[in-house]
Amino acid sequence: MRNILFILILAPFLGANEPSAFELQSGATKKEMQNLKDKSEANFDRIFELENKIKQLEISFEGIKSIYEGQSLNINDINNKLNTINTESTANENETSKLEEQVTNNTKNVQILTESLNSLNGSIAQIKELLSELQQEIKEIQKESQEESKTAQNNSTFQKDTTKKKEIFKEARSLTYTKKFDEAIARYIWFIEIDYRKAESNYMLGNIAYEQNKYNDAIFYYKESAILDDKTKYMPRLLLNCANSLRVLGKNDDAKNFYNSLILRFPDSPEAKEAKEQLKKLKG
Repeated sequence: MRNILFILILAPFLGANEPSAFELQSGATKKEMQNLKDKSEANFDRIFELENKIKQLEISFEGIKSIYEGQSLNINDINNKLNTINTESTANENETSKLEEQVTNNTKNVQILTESLNSLNGSIAQIKELLSELQQEIKEIQKESQEESKTAQNNSTFQKDTTKKKEIFKEARSLTYTKKFDEAIARYIWFIEIDYRKAESNYMLGNIAYEQNKYNDAIFYYKESAILDDKTKYMPRLLLNCANSLRVLGKNDDAKNFYNSLILRFPDSPEAKEAKEQLKKLKG
């Protein structure tokens, strides 16, 4: 009777969509890789913008430099004329005064141009420094991205030796408990494919999804595990985690059914005690 009740409770979840094994296995890694890619592309855009800015500043610098050189030559020409006038002592005072005024104005212009050139030099130096920092950051991002790709590839690669299934399963559990989830998931998926300890493998995949707050995935794998074997020793924990997942997803009525099923089937278990506490909270 209790088993029939449990099956009825599971019935609404039998049609749940299966999560992608690849997404479950490498979802976190894929997200990290995408973040690195986005960051790298943003930096490339910034570098392109800065390189254009440097080109514009360098063009301005060359333009001002040309004017500066022209003004300097003008001053030299006027000074030469003044020296000639002073030497020959034949020029009138009016001409000398005009030339001296030109020298004064040109000197002021040269000072302004000098300040502009110094300012442009400073701006170009600052932008080049920023550009160098961004280029270095891109190198680091690319290196990190390569390492992430290599890690992801290593995580899903292991020797699929069916003669060592027992040892590999033990390894998978150890990887789970040390939170090396990607590596563990790859092994559990393989066990399901070769029909080895399928119920427990689904249960462990459910635990990993539950730990990662992927509650819909957790429910799916717990359901698969329960259908394969509903008399296993971990069934109280499976029911509790399934109920908690439903509660977090806002499916309180379904969560209550699972809590009640847990209490009915395993009344003396620690999980049943927790289920009673959760039911009190749901009832308000």
